[in-house]
This record gives sequence, C-alpha cells and structure tokens, in this order.
Amino acid sequence: MILNECPTPKKVIEKGIEGIIAIWKKHKIRAVGIKRAEKLLESAKTSIGTSEGLVSAENELSMLLEDYGSKIR
Repeated sequence: MILNECPTPKKVIEKGIEGIIAIWKKHKIRAVGIKRAEKLLESAKTSIGTSEGLVSAENELSMLLEDYGSKIR
C-alpha cells in the first residue's frame, strides 16, 4: 500500500511520518507505528532514488504493482 501511494523515495519524504501512518490506518494495518514510519522515512532520505529517473521508475513500478495485484486476487 505504501508503494501504491508513495512509489518513490521522494514521495515517501513528502508524506512524512504522519502521512505514512495515515496510509497504514486507512488500510487497517496493525503492528506498525511511529518507529517503523521513522525507519521508512530515513531509508527514503538516504536512497539514491530521490532525484533521477523518477517519472519512468514511478510508471514502471505502478505497472508492476498493478500486474502483481491482478495475480494475487
């Protein structure tokens, strides 16, 4: 669900901790909280995917997630 709503590290950073937690709550995911959101945010900040090839990477990831979702249903 995070990848669907925030497919790039830049978008994870833009969401921030509260936004990440809101996604989890919206999807009723348990056993996640501030510490896990902080860890995800820190990983996004140090990722190499914060500036280059974002549009093509985001489109490719979107297609892969859609394909994966159709196979598990």
